[in-house]
Amino acid sequence: MRRRRLPRDAGIREGVGRAAATLAASGQSAILARRLAERAVHAGDLQEAAEAGDASAQAVLDRSARAFTAGLRTVLATLDPARIVLVGSLLADDAAFGRRVRQHWSDLRPAWNTSELVHVADDEDATLLGAARAAEHPAET
Repeated sequence: MRRRRLPRDAGIREGVGRAAATLAASGQSAILARRLAERAVHAGDLQEAAEAGDASAQAVLDRSARAFTAGLRTVLATLDPARIVLVGSLLADDAAFGRRVRQHWSDLRPAWNTSELVHVADDEDATLLGAARAAEHPAET
């Protein structure tokens, strides 16, 4: 039996997607409610609604980014890595969620920590590229 490969950011997508569906179904987001009338909504729709100025979508995306960033602080306290690699389109530098994560990171990162957030594309080579960069710059890992 062949297992279905999930995107590395599947958990984030699922949670943000559920939030988008809730905003759409409740009518709290007019943009998402219109999309829901046409098809099921997903995490990308929530990002687009936030980018379009939908206050409800912005608030949900911001809360989600803050919670995600709190999880990163746990990684710091446990491992103290030189870099944290973010994988998936939601965490891209130009994605609304990714920008919010980086903003919260700069606000919430402990003063003693210098870990950087690095985004890599969600593809088959992401792990290999990360390992190659670590080998190329061993003092940074």
